Amino acid sequence: VNLKIDGRTAANIVQGSRYDQSVPEGRHTLTVSAVPNYQPTSTVLDVQPGQTYVFTATRPNNTDRVVLVPSAVPSGQH
Repeated sequence: VNLKIDGRTAANIVQGSRYDQSVPEGRHTLTVSAVPNYQPTSTVLDVQPGQTYVFTATRPNNTDRVVLVPSAVPSGQH
């Protein structure tokens, strides 16, 4: 999965791996795509200071796209 933040590639993430980096406070567009021939999808995230955001990249059944699905943050983290 290719992850772009505000149009710039942030990471190429292989299955079972994760992107674990700070993102500056403010509104950002997260875009994910996969190869071959998967359509990119985007979501807007308003980053607040001191918060942790967790998303899982998944492929909805019978589609040619990958989407980011928000996940709960494990207890004890924020």
